[in-house]
Amino acid sequence: MQMLSSAALGGLLAFVVAAPATAQCPERWKTFDGTGLVSSGMALFPGEEGGVVVDGIPHAHFPIAITSIGIGWFGEPNAGGSVHVYGPGTPRAFDEPLHSVRAPVLRSGRNTVELEVPLVLTAQPFVLTYRHGPSTVPGDGVLALDGNGARGNASVARLVHRPGPAWIGAPGDWVMWIEYLPAHVGASFCHGDGTDAICPCGPTSSGAPGAGCTHGFGPGATLVAAGGPRVTSDSLRLSARGLPPNAPTLFFQYTESASPMPFGGGLLCSGGELTTRLFVAVANEQGEACSGAGAMRSLAQLGHIPPAGGTRCYQAWFRDPMPLCNAATNNLTSGVRLTWVP
Repeated sequence: MQMLSSAALGGLLAFVVAAPATAQCPERWKTFDGTGLVSSGMALFPGEEGGVVVDGIPHAHFPIAITSIGIGWFGEPNAGGSVHVYGPGTPRAFDEPLHSVRAPVLRSGRNTVELEVPLVLTAQPFVLTYRHGPSTVPGDGVLALDGNGARGNASVARLVHRPGPAWIGAPGDWVMWIEYLPAHVGASFCHGDGTDAICPCGPTSSGAPGAGCTHGFGPGATLVAAGGPRVTSDSLRLSARGLPPNAPTLFFQYTESASPMPFGGGLLCSGGELTTRLFVAVANEQGEACSGAGAMRSLAQLGHIPPAGGTRCYQAWFRDPMPLCNAATNNLTSGVRLTWVP
């Protein structure tokens, strides 16, 4: 474990620049990939609804934020269809969905519905359905089957709701899928937007809402946490956004927070005597640096979180080659405070 006093953080700059470790930010996860489509499956008539039960997402991924829903479809274009999410469990007759969105015009092949606001779910099973809209050709659409039987990490069952009180279904491998990310967790703090403290370069250097202080490449950087902060099944990821492109970035942890104090071009909120260096990452061209790449140990291991869990605070410190008002070529993100559970 590498323990550092808050005052000694400045001495790490040479190390950060000399020995960066690139961590690729995660792509969105899918329940299964929808490959191997065949033109047979569940025919839907106008007003009927069908879909899948999803219960095979790894427990450690929860809570999740669904960003899009995919549909495998065979048939002519139709209008007025809608996609629904029910949960938890299998819906009863006339259950109200958790979320509904208008579906695109479906043509044979793969069709994806992007959610403008991600849908956060904390548990499974849950149900995805497509409700067939008005059509001039009765039964013109078919929810497709995955002909190769590949489900990835999802366990699905077909489910048909005909107008009336009953859901009927049988085991199957119907092609509907989701793309999702771990949902954000924790409480944001140590903001450089003027709400918590004045930035070192004055009020004109305040960052965007919820971000750190403005740096030479943009209106502040934000640290977010996503996934599950569980000591025994850690899926937590840290992501720093709004960084200068290719900036070496040091992620660190501390046990207590305090009032913000000026540090380089940003604000530092470490209240304890000791700070734990977690890892170094290099921002990509879009100004994002993340944990969770390759063989990197879990954040619970890197931060030496005890088996019983506990509250920890996180920030990221990065190089800013174009400081606004002083010679300090470094700045900080906002912080995240969260509670680890066993």
